[in-house]
Amino acid sequence: MSGRITFLAITVFWVIMNVLLWRAEFGSGRELGAEVPVATVVERILNAPDASLLTLRQHGRILGQLRWTPSIAEAAAPTNTTNAELPEGMVRTPIGNRIDLDLSLFGDDPSSRWRILGHLDLDTNQAWTTFQVRLLQRPSAWELSGRSGADTIRMAFEDGRTHWDQRFSLADLSHPSQLLGPLAMLLPRGLVTAPAGLEPRQVAAGFRWTARNDWLRIGAQRVRVYRIRARWFDRFEVNAYLSRAGEILRVTLPDGLTLGNEALPGMARDTDH
Repeated sequence: MSGRITFLAITVFWVIMNVLLWRAEFGSGRELGAEVPVATVVERILNAPDASLLTLRQHGRILGQLRWTPSIAEAAAPTNTTNAELPEGMVRTPIGNRIDLDLSLFGDDPSSRWRILGHLDLDTNQAWTTFQVRLLQRPSAWELSGRSGADTIRMAFEDGRTHWDQRFSLADLSHPSQLLGPLAMLLPRGLVTAPAGLEPRQVAAGFRWTARNDWLRIGAQRVRVYRIRARWFDRFEVNAYLSRAGEILRVTLPDGLTLGNEALPGMARDTDH
């Protein structure tokens, strides 16, 4: 008899705990679609424990692959200490965040095959400190880099025979073709066709960001996710679906472009809620 009572008590306790956990995670159901502070979701993205490997498609056709790797930057260890003094995975002194991006575009011919490498450093207030973007198309390579506070951007080009290196102010980005003159012909197509007056501040001001709780269907299951929606000048819209830990699951882009996490097959937006 006492065994049955013990089993019943454990069962009741287990049920109550699961109900409490479910309510803490999902609420009463009225939170579905409720707004979440964008800063909260961004923090999850920056501190995600794993990289996101995404396949780029357009109307089902595979165009490339993207690897998104966030990490926590830490201060250099004192010379009289060793990494063995810290438990594995523990950060000594965080000084910001890092994002590394590696995008490969496959293409049907060499002229449409690209590799784009990006690196961004953020401080503890999530303000950028340094960035670097490299566009590679053998044998040519372009590089853009900058440092916060310097108010200058460095652009370099190399193709084995030709090399040039130039620095210009952030304000000059609104007229890159006029700034670079004949060197503009060496840039990838499309980089010098930005509308006149399209300054970085205007670009940033044109974005509208929102974040909400949502569902995403992965196989036969529905998973609770965050959804970030970005609209640019009410013309273009991007939706990013992220796990509760900050991993990128799916991104929908204009022109039928999508990024899907290949670790989660059969994933699709669940609209039956």
